[in-house]
Amino acid sequence: MISGAKVSALCHLSENPEKVEIAFLNVLPPSLREKFYREEIVGHFGKIISFSKQLSKSKARKLAAYLAEKLPKADKKILSGEIAERLNGSTLFFKLDKGKALEGELALTGGSDAILVSITIATFPRDEKKIVGELRGIFA
Repeated sequence: MISGAKVSALCHLSENPEKVEIAFLNVLPPSLREKFYREEIVGHFGKIISFSKQLSKSKARKLAAYLAEKLPKADKKILSGEIAERLNGSTLFFKLDKGKALEGELALTGGSDAILVSITIATFPRDEKKIVGELRGIFA
């Protein structure tokens, strides 16, 4: 059972914060686009803006369903095949292309300029086979 999720993105000094915010929000289902965390961080190279949203059980399930609906079949196949490698404990991690998200499309990426997504599955006791099976069921 999905127990939580997080979506986050960084806006670097060279990027337009409004465009990064739009890309970030496009990863979320319309019903979850309100109330997210935005923080300005001053780093070595200047100001960075961080966008993030932490989701509890029911909202995390909505996010997972939305991502499964919006991701292209080829990306879902890749994600489904790599679930075991992308797991850290009970949490699945993957990156979505920030540029595609700005255009209203979702696509996996391995690049560093990405929107980060994590989805946590709770099993007691922890059972990796059940976790992988549930995630494959979502992204099949």
